[in-house]
Amino acid sequence: MVLRCVVVFTGLNVCRGDLITNVSLSTELQSEVLLPCSFESNFLKPNRTNESCVVWTHLNTDFVEISLDSEAKFWNNRRGRIETFPKLPESELLDFSIRIRNVQQSDLGVYHCKLFRETNCFLVYKIIDLHKVSSRWPWMITAGAAGGGAVLVLILIAINLLKQVTYTSVIHKSHNSHESNVLVDDNNIDGSTEGSVHVISDTVLYSTVKREH
Repeated sequence: MVLRCVVVFTGLNVCRGDLITNVSLSTELQSEVLLPCSFESNFLKPNRTNESCVVWTHLNTDFVEISLDSEAKFWNNRRGRIETFPKLPESELLDFSIRIRNVQQSDLGVYHCKLFRETNCFLVYKIIDLHKVSSRWPWMITAGAAGGGAVLVLILIAINLLKQVTYTSVIHKSHNSHESNVLVDDNNIDGSTEGSVHVISDTVLYSTVKREH
């Protein structure tokens, strides 16, 4: 998960809806992701009311309201995939983070976490931009497959050339073998049982010359 954050400072306890942070998150689909949202308690002092709460929106649509007591009112909990957290002990930070399980393509996009002192007093908000993690693996696999295909083509060409060279060599040897012959000097056949035989060949040949009757 990649997290980038831009912080903007503003005055406290002023109903003007200022942006204070802009966070960019990347996640994988079918995974679990935490959308962080916390505010300093000073934003609500000294005029904290029972209506003080945080409202989460996704693509400008409200889907959950979380009170200071961590009670959540959902308009859309995405079939139970969105979780809020129990109230933490008193601290300088008010935590309204949520967790999304089994992230879907429809969960991606821009979220707003808005802090209200009361219904008509929008104090500050944070932006969380959730997008799918970018990966170079698919490109590497494609490149590797392309490279492997090129290597395979070269191997096939080399095998074909080798076959042609081998075939040519065999034909050449076969041709030379047919040109080789057994030469018999007829002048040496003088009534003897065997004549003088001259053999021109790379292979030892045996020949028997019979007298003509």
